[in-house]
Amino acid sequence: MHFRRRQMAGGACMLGGTVAYLWLMAALVVPTALELSAGLGVPSSVPVTWVGLTTAALLVALGVDRAFSRKR
Repeated sequence: MHFRRRQMAGGACMLGGTVAYLWLMAALVVPTALELSAGLGVPSSVPVTWVGLTTAALLVALGVDRAFSRKR
């Protein structure tokens, strides 16, 4: 019974994190990055910005995870 609750809580956390990530990217991060790159004279398309920012976020998350796992 406890395993099922933990599994549901983990799924809810993953779903909530994914929704929050998508909302933040769409509402704040991508438009700001596009405006900044245009201001610097290097215009970029929306899909390229999404892929670049998502790749950077994954690299940071995996790096932090690896750093914490080495301290154990």
